[in-house]
Amino acid sequence: MAEELSSSKPENNSQDSSQAKEWYDYASLRILCLHGDKSNAKKTHRTLQSLDRRLFENHGVELVYINSPLKIEEESPDDSERRIWWEESEKHPFGGLDASLLQIQQIWKSSNFSGILAFGQGAAIASLLPLLQPIVEFGIFLHGEALLEDDEMLMENWPSLHMVQESAKTNPSWQRLVKQFPGQIHVSATETLTKIELNIIGKFIVHQKKRMRASGSDNTLVLQNKLLMAEQQASSLIAEHIADNPPKALMALIQPQEVAGWNGARRREFGAEGGGAPCPSEFLLKRDKRHSESGQSRHHPSHSKSPTKEKSDPIAKIIEGEGDLKNSK
Repeated sequence: MAEELSSSKPENNSQDSSQAKEWYDYASLRILCLHGDKSNAKKTHRTLQSLDRRLFENHGVELVYINSPLKIEEESPDDSERRIWWEESEKHPFGGLDASLLQIQQIWKSSNFSGILAFGQGAAIASLLPLLQPIVEFGIFLHGEALLEDDEMLMENWPSLHMVQESAKTNPSWQRLVKQFPGQIHVSATETLTKIELNIIGKFIVHQKKRMRASGSDNTLVLQNKLLMAEQQASSLIAEHIADNPPKALMALIQPQEVAGWNGARRREFGAEGGGAPCPSEFLLKRDKRHSESGQSRHHPSHSKSPTKEKSDPIAKIIEGEGDLKNSK
């Protein structure tokens, strides 16, 4: 999964279950957001922050930001993490692409997303998602490029929004992406998203929500969010119950209080009674004096009736507490 997963959901540690339920009822549409090349989820969130807030407060749309699994060690002007969705080299032009694609699919399946919004390199990998997942309602590609070499349309009547910088309109890779996923196109003077571009993105998203509501898809998403909330509440209640009444078997693994049935002190003074199961008497004998029969004795050495035990040397008596070091010399 993503190393970091953040969203426009208000963070409030004191928020009770009823408030969380209201939020899930309200946030009926979720969009997965992918950062661009050498960027990260936090920077993408800052770029879309004003749009993010308006979409959530006015339309119940939640933007969810994730990091790619690949991090590169390069200095950044703002000391932020630099992440990529794949790494290009002569031998491996798409190194790590499989890991990134697997992560995105796992995150997509783990929640109820409706559409995808992606920048640059993230937009390229996002273009593969509607071909792999059964339900992706729409896509927003910002300064994207195509990964596939196809010049034909791959998705028919699939709503999409393409934004591109004026100087990049002639890029063959971007032109292929538009052919593969034909839709609305907006050309901007710079790569930076201005208020105009943010408004265009917002209107497109709101229009998609209205379209989905008219077709009945919006009601399905609300129901799916309620089911997700119920699962999370059930998991929380189970965790609270376990914390209040922890099973003995579980606590024996987390914080063992008794070892092999012994609940006394772990350490003991010389000659004091020990804890745990009695040690087989053969373990205290030299190998050539141990029993030849199969199996091992479970008697404590002090209870052994073996004639070998009666001939024990002073060291054995010291082990049992019957001698001292002076007499053993």
